[in-house]
Amino acid sequence: MDTVKNLLSVEAVSSFCADVSDRAESAVAKVDDLVTSRVMRLANSAAVLFTLKALVDKVGMAVSLDNFQVNTAADQFVGVVGDLEIAGWCYNIWALCVLLQLASVVRSALADKDELTQGDVTAMAATNFFVARMVGSDAPLQSTVLAALVTGYAMRNNVGASSATKTSLHTASVQLASAFLTTSAVLGVVAFLAALIPSIPVVGGFVPDVSALLAVVAMHGITNRSGNGSLKEIVNGVILTGMALNAIKGGIDLSLDFDSILSNVTTAFLLFVTYQAVDNARAAASDL
Repeated sequence: MDTVKNLLSVEAVSSFCADVSDRAESAVAKVDDLVTSRVMRLANSAAVLFTLKALVDKVGMAVSLDNFQVNTAADQFVGVVGDLEIAGWCYNIWALCVLLQLASVVRSALADKDELTQGDVTAMAATNFFVARMVGSDAPLQSTVLAALVTGYAMRNNVGASSATKTSLHTASVQLASAFLTTSAVLGVVAFLAALIPSIPVVGGFVPDVSALLAVVAMHGITNRSGNGSLKEIVNGVILTGMALNAIKGGIDLSLDFDSILSNVTTAFLLFVTYQAVDNARAAASDL
């Protein structure tokens, strides 16, 4: 009888221990699922958060919770300036890129599974690094071209979920940066090449200033190239709208001298390209 009682006691203790162990493992699994996995996902995005903070600190972006003011520091991003300038307010796009990256990291951390691929993390971190490097650079054109090439790599090669034609929360910031930097770089290169034209020997010594016209031709090519994604079309529309507003702000010179005629032709062409870009942007926005 005592032996049976001892067996029963051993079985009871074993059963109790097994039950405790099972409950502990179940609790740990739930903690892993609800907390630890999310912390690990956040850690996996550390490169994005680190480079994003470096960018924000360098340009002086800030949010004041006392009076709900946001300093986007848009003027800090103005580096390459040509004859066809991007309107200053367009540079607020970088604040939107910052918010989109933060939202992307938070959403991935809170989701049931990691939504950010390693390619997505690398693309965002590289974008932040090279944009920060571009800001305040002593060689703005070279830095802008390099930043445009790097940020566009993910778009051109479909790294991770980044594709020029597929827009999601996780790809939006890189797509916006790539679109904006590509336009800035192209305009910068056009301005650089146009500056070389007066040095070319011409019979009679007259060399018209066609730099602005060449910039509009470049924008026409950017706007109408095949393969533009929805965000690229929208960015083009916003940039060209700002350019058109700046162009007509000072009025139209009706003088019949060559420079005035060339300026008016350039403005007319710019308005036409702007119309195309805005129409493309409207169609692209409906597809988002």
